[in-house]
Amino acid sequence: MILRNWAVMKILPYTILEKLFLAKSNIHNTAAILFSSGSEGVPKGIMLSHKNFMANIKQFTNLLNFK
Repeated sequence: MILRNWAVMKILPYTILEKLFLAKSNIHNTAAILFSSGSEGVPKGIMLSHKNFMANIKQFTNLLNFK
C-alpha cells in the first residue's frame, strides 16, 4: 500500500493528484471545535474555521521570520 502510494505520487502530475486526493472546502466551514475551560462560567465550544487556522499559521510563520 505504501509502495503503491509512493509510486503514484512520483508518476502522476500534481493536477491529477489534486483531483484524486484533495477535497474542496469552504474557508468558513468549521474545521475544529475548541472547548474553553469555563473559567468565566460554563465551559463553551468555540468553532474554529479553516480561515482561522490559516491566519494562525501565517501569524506564527511571521513570528519566526527574523529579519
